Amino acid sequence: MTLLTLIGLGLIGGCLSYTLWTYNRLDVARKARSESWRSLANELATRYRVAEKTVAAGVDSREIKMELGERFRLAIDQFRSTAQVAPQYDAAQKVEDLLADSGGTLAGAERDWIKPSSQLRSAIEDYNSHLANERQVLSSPGGRLLGLFLSFPRPEDFRVAAE
Repeated sequence: MTLLTLIGLGLIGGCLSYTLWTYNRLDVARKARSESWRSLANELATRYRVAEKTVAAGVDSREIKMELGERFRLAIDQFRSTAQVAPQYDAAQKVEDLLADSGGTLAGAERDWIKPSSQLRSAIEDYNSHLANERQVLSSPGGRLLGLFLSFPRPEDFRVAAE
């Protein structure tokens, strides 16, 4: 009986140790993704400045409905008003969804700005690779065990509207 208890305690200790090691790996992966988001957010801010000017000019010339312009402005303000990764990511997705949905509306305007620059593409690839690394840690046995006790959001790859 003592032997079984010692084996049980050893297994529990080993599982706990592996789970804590996985949590550390996950923390490192999440920090790397957050740092990667910062460089992506800087590139997106540049893109959104141009988009905001284009949409405002379209609203002023009445080529774009004021409702769409207002939703777009609110989404950009939401993006700019926070420095936290998750809300900023959600706001950026809203802006990109609005850009994608308004493709026909913005057709009359100069559309070259909507194509992602090489720096933006590079930042997106870097962010998405860090995100894939985080997903890999979460799908490991230790990550699944952590998922039983903690809830980790699983954001999708970031994509920009292109034409």
